[in-house]
Amino acid sequence: MSVLISFIIAYHNEPRWMLDDCISSIKALDLPAEEREILVEHDVGDEGPSVTRNRAIERARGEYIQFVDCDDWLFPASYARIISCIREKRMDMLMFRFSVTPGERVGRNRLSRRWNGAEFLLHNNLRAGTCMYVFRRGILGDLRFCPGIFHEDALFTPLLILRAQSLYVLKERAYFYRQHGGTTMSNRNPEFLARRMNDAIVVLKTLRAERDRAEGVAVGALRRVIDQQVMSLLIMVWQAGMGLGGLHRYACVLRKEGFMPVPLHYYNWKYCIFALLSRLL
Repeated sequence: MSVLISFIIAYHNEPRWMLDDCISSIKALDLPAEEREILVEHDVGDEGPSVTRNRAIERARGEYIQFVDCDDWLFPASYARIISCIREKRMDMLMFRFSVTPGERVGRNRLSRRWNGAEFLLHNNLRAGTCMYVFRRGILGDLRFCPGIFHEDALFTPLLILRAQSLYVLKERAYFYRQHGGTTMSNRNPEFLARRMNDAIVVLKTLRAERDRAEGVAVGALRRVIDQQVMSLLIMVWQAGMGLGGLHRYACVLRKEGFMPVPLHYYNWKYCIFALLSRLL
């Protein structure tokens, strides 16, 4: 029996009991031991999650890959729907949801229609977290995480989706995202925040270069991803407590790099409001 899913866990210095909870949730899945592979890849010398995940990708033997952060876990009953869909459809990618509450509720959600990856990005907002997708290992090709930057998911995930010929969405909350003070997103150190912002702009520039090389639907798809991430970046500035001064400063940087003002497209009503307000920054 071949391995169906390789579960990749990047482990740094989180408490061991968190890792144990994570692994236990995978072992509790309705998946024979022969069909699962659990790869715990240790971050040696502060290499970062990109390098750690890339090493694990090279070791993976599963037909599919699922990333799980070591401080999170999977809901076994809900994830059973994911496994069932994979067996039935053999899709390139399946997207699902997460929960921030530990109690599991198994839904009766229907599988979406089949999407081509580029068409999906053209008509839907990107959910960048790689842990929200299980995907066929074969579509990776030479795609890997960019080492040494924050927001690595924001670059990796859209490029991965573009490689998918069959993508489905299941609105099942199959993943528990643990919120605690030790995460990267909770760090409010000014120097750390400045690096995050700069890395986010590196991601935008890389995506723009990919868009300039793209053809057909992928051009519009990447344009939407870029516009959405510009909005997310300025929201991140506001949530970090930088105030109007911080918003104006980073808006000037984005304008200098050619990302502002964002175009007036109707992606959704929130984006439309942001696009209008961005002209005032």
